[in-house]
Amino acid sequence: MTIITGYIAKAAETKLVDGVGTVTNFTVAKNYINRKGEKVAKFIKCSGWNDKYSKIAKYLYTGRVVEIQGELDAEAYMDKSGKPAAQLVMKSPFIQLFGSATKPETDVVVETVVESGDPDDTPFA
Repeated sequence: MTIITGYIAKAAETKLVDGVGTVTNFTVAKNYINRKGEKVAKFIKCSGWNDKYSKIAKYLYTGRVVEIQGELDAEAYMDKSGKPAAQLVMKSPFIQLFGSATKPETDVVVETVVESGDPDDTPFA
């Protein structure tokens, strides 16, 4: 079980899947400082496959602090230039919301940094 506290980087989207039910997708960003002292972010794509997620989707707005718990995995895909890439995923995580239930009147600014492929960027050694 992995526990990650971060910011909602991409607001929740709920879709109806024929014969299965609803799926709610959102992205969580985890910021840290690498060994070189640079700010970097890891993005975790999350998906929830039950009504609980569709009910809380309106509270999963960009910039909101959340804690997710679940099994962290990696999925391979081809990027826009046709090169193989990977993304972190967590399916049906337990989620804890922090902060206000309503979206702030002003836009929340979340600093995001492009992820580096340097092996020295690991947060723990």
